[in-house]
Amino acid sequence: VVYLPVRHHSPACAWHVGRVIRELRPQRVLIEGPRDATALIRFLVDPALKPPVAIYTSYVERRSEGLPRRHGAYYPLCDYSPELAALRAGQEVGAECRFIDLTYPELVAAEQAKPRDHARSLQNEQYFRHSAMLRAVCRKIGARDHDDLWDCLYEADFRSVESTTFFHNVLTYCSLARHDYTPEMIGAEAHDVREGVMSAEIQEGVGRAVVVTGGFHTVALPTTAPRRPPSVRLAKPEDAGVNLMRYNFEQLDRLNGYGSGMPSPAFYQRVWEGGDVAGLLVDLGRRLRERHATPSTADTIAGLNHVLQLAAFRSHPIPTREDLLDGVRSVFIKGSVDVEGVAVLAAARQYLAGDKVGTVPAGAGRPPLVANFEACAAVH
Repeated sequence: VVYLPVRHHSPACAWHVGRVIRELRPQRVLIEGPRDATALIRFLVDPALKPPVAIYTSYVERRSEGLPRRHGAYYPLCDYSPELAALRAGQEVGAECRFIDLTYPELVAAEQAKPRDHARSLQNEQYFRHSAMLRAVCRKIGARDHDDLWDCLYEADFRSVESTTFFHNVLTYCSLARHDYTPEMIGAEAHDVREGVMSAEIQEGVGRAVVVTGGFHTVALPTTAPRRPPSVRLAKPEDAGVNLMRYNFEQLDRLNGYGSGMPSPAFYQRVWEGGDVAGLLVDLGRRLRERHATPSTADTIAGLNHVLQLAAFRSHPIPTREDLLDGVRSVFIKGSVDVEGVAVLAAARQYLAGDKVGTVPAGAGRPPLVANFEACAAVH
């Protein structure tokens, strides 16, 4: 078994996951994700699918008294999601691909969930933001936050690093994040239950396996005893659903409230495609000039030079997201950042988020909300 720790929606992790699977050609590719979504993998690797998309899971928890509790959760995937890269590479080498995490009803039962007023993400990585150990590393190297730290350590030069070294370093990063967690905290968030069922799924099959999970779980998986949770009985078959749906970059952007993965999806799409990252500043300058008559062409040239010199000064082979934003703050904003800079930074944030919308293959069906709308429209 080869364990690959990843950060969700990391181009660097996605690139190395694909590379390792193509080199090892395993019999099995096992991925963190709801087990009952395995049936959707054939659509996820369909050439007609255009990310970003999301697996949407729903669960109606019926009780003896009162109204039922309704739960919903998303599992988003984009071109540079390591999970999708693993599925695509696994298909290329003829491996059996499966999701190995709890189903959503099992997860709700494991967490003893309270009613929620909104759907959540199944790829929550809040432990990176809350880690005291990682905050100490940020102070040590001068990174602004955990996103900046991750970019400096992993995204800036991932194509020049050996995959073994890369994943060893990612595992170290995730070990630091997990170091803050007590057994009680692990249990309260059902990580132990999830890791038990993933371990059971890993040990069940035969042949070489590559296991792709969030690094927080990879730290524990090799030593976790296999354990399956009690089955969840459904009052009605339709009380649990797993559907593939379109998604977009605005929803995927962590800065818009999405609790997992990376901010500024359009920026990382450019990184994934190997495009000119610094050129994003030129495009942003042109957009701002069309709306506000500033920055001038000379400002844009100065900003581009500023970004490239900052990246070189910081030993970044390509500019990071913060290098780019520093160019905006230093050159495009004439005046105070919290006054004149508000509109400029808002435009920069919107542009780096992007507006890409995914496409789902026709055979994948429609989400329940769409089917319900069509049924109501037919009645009326």
